[in-house]
Amino acid sequence: METSAVGASAGMSNVLARISGIQAQLSMLSRPAGGTTVVTAAAPSIASTAGTSGGAGTIASGSAQPFAAALQSAVSAVPARATAPTPASATAPPAPRSSAPAEDGWARPVDGRVTSKFGMRTHPVTGVYKLHTGTDFAAPMGSPIGAASGGTVKSAGWQSGYGNTVVIDHGNGITTMYAHASELLVKPGQRVEPGDTVAKAGSTGLSTGPHLHFEVREDDKPVDPQPWLRRHGVQV
Repeated sequence: METSAVGASAGMSNVLARISGIQAQLSMLSRPAGGTTVVTAAAPSIASTAGTSGGAGTIASGSAQPFAAALQSAVSAVPARATAPTPASATAPPAPRSSAPAEDGWARPVDGRVTSKFGMRTHPVTGVYKLHTGTDFAAPMGSPIGAASGGTVKSAGWQSGYGNTVVIDHGNGITTMYAHASELLVKPGQRVEPGDTVAKAGSTGLSTGPHLHFEVREDDKPVDPQPWLRRHGVQV
């Protein structure tokens, strides 16, 4: 970049020197000789000296090349100034939030990877082989837990092995459950919107560490939350 800038500056200096020489030669040609005779010869051209150590060049006597064309030729010899490319990151759109509600009003309940899926498994605390009725998301203690969709809080309190639990009624027989919370932030009957914080992640009840146990139920029957959320535009 520095080399290009120096070349451009040197080229501009040469052009200015040529223009100054042209003006001086024209002044001499148009000056009256002996006070009575005026030279009216056609405008001379500039002998090209680009790339040499010479000054503005010499006047080619009797040439018919127009002055404007000679000046344009001199200006064209100046190297173009290099410009730095625009970084790609300057125009890149921001990445979307994973917890932002989808078009139909559903959202990821917590930021965190899936640690246990819906299906049969051996319970990590009791050792009993049984249906795991939800999806577990890793979440540090105290992480905000958001409502997966709009609805009314059906219950908020202690539920046996689930520990501190919030259940939200979304209408049409659909409910969602948020279990093992360290703190509950809503009360029964309260209206919530997608993404509203309803609890904080914890490890209450039968739990081996801080996480969110999330359930989706249709007419009180648990269904696999992951394909349910995907069908509603949420990546899990």
